[in-house]
Amino acid sequence: MIVVWGSRLCGKTDAIEGVGHVATKFGHLYYIPLIPTGSFFVTSENDDGGWSGAKIPMSMKSLAIAWGRTACIFVPLLVSIFGLGLIGGASTLMQVFGGLFIGGTLLVSLVVFLLLGSGFVRDASYERAVEIGNELGFDPGLMVHLDRQYGKIDDQQAAHRMHAMQSNLGSLDNLDDELAASNLNQRFEGS
Repeated sequence: MIVVWGSRLCGKTDAIEGVGHVATKFGHLYYIPLIPTGSFFVTSENDDGGWSGAKIPMSMKSLAIAWGRTACIFVPLLVSIFGLGLIGGASTLMQVFGGLFIGGTLLVSLVVFLLLGSGFVRDASYERAVEIGNELGFDPGLMVHLDRQYGKIDDQQAAHRMHAMQSNLGSLDNLDDELAASNLNQRFEGS
């Protein structure tokens, strides 16, 4: 019997476009997230399971998303298996109600699963993006990028702030260089 276990990132949330997202590293069994070992702000991921980022306090939102999506797969499966077994010998009326209950469970689980993966849940609010930035010590140039990205300032105000800080960025087009030089450039390996 082959046992698939290890660790992986799950519960992607609080995404900041062009910067990164929050995810929690879980010990998994057959890719089912079981034991959370820490939350991270992930700035990049590659195909070999490696990723770069910085450790942050445990994200309850990320945990809820990872375990919620997992529950949306297993709850309907279990309800279907046990429900079909229970209604197999029941009256026709009970079979109809049982079938409606199973179908309703499948529908609700699908809607919740899709909602947990939607941008509404996945993307960081401006307040959360600033909180992450302050927590990780984003430099002032990156904080100006956040203000610009979330529509708090326009391009002209952003350029003025960058000029006032006498940043060596030169422009907001060098965000990748900024991220590479920041304290977020730690490499982690997943399995």
